Amino acid sequence: MAAKQGSGAYIAKLAITLLGICVVCAGLLGLVNAVTKDTIAQTAYNNQQAALAKALPDATFEQVELADSQASYDIEGVTVPILAAYIGKDASGNVMGCVIETGATGFAGVVDMVTGIKADGSVNAISIISSTETSGLGQNASKDWFREQMVGASSPDVKVTKDGGTVNALTGATITSRCVTRSVNASLTLAQELLG
Repeated sequence: MAAKQGSGAYIAKLAITLLGICVVCAGLLGLVNAVTKDTIAQTAYNNQQAALAKALPDATFEQVELADSQASYDIEGVTVPILAAYIGKDASGNVMGCVIETGATGFAGVVDMVTGIKADGSVNAISIISSTETSGLGQNASKDWFREQMVGASSPDVKVTKDGGTVNALTGATITSRCVTRSVNASLTLAQELLG
């Protein structure tokens, strides 16, 4: 005989069924994670290496051990974390410049990007590794026309026009635009320390 709705036996049956479903779902999620984690890690590594190559082409990179004082920079009252720094050298071992990876917060989350800086202290290229910014707005930070506005900058005072600078902000994404300019400024500041 079936248990009556609201009875203890009915509630226990529902609880056991729900527990069984949860255990199966958790097991499947764990299996998917175990199967895909190496692929995800490899993809992230490949994206980072591609970004380094775009930021300072033809260089081989040595990661720099950063001092505590170099772990982040305060740019316009906002902390910009430095995720990694690399010195780029040519085949003869001459320093070509450096590449700085930053993880500043934009509108919808962290914008992980690299800024390639030549030995003369000027920005060579900028590459967005990953971002959770709004599609069609903040995601446009990866567009060439936006990033190329900062190429050649050598002083850590890159700003959007709204803040008195020369960089045209992304339409509808001023917060993301400021995030990118702050990351470039933090990178230029660190590069001055690394490159002398």
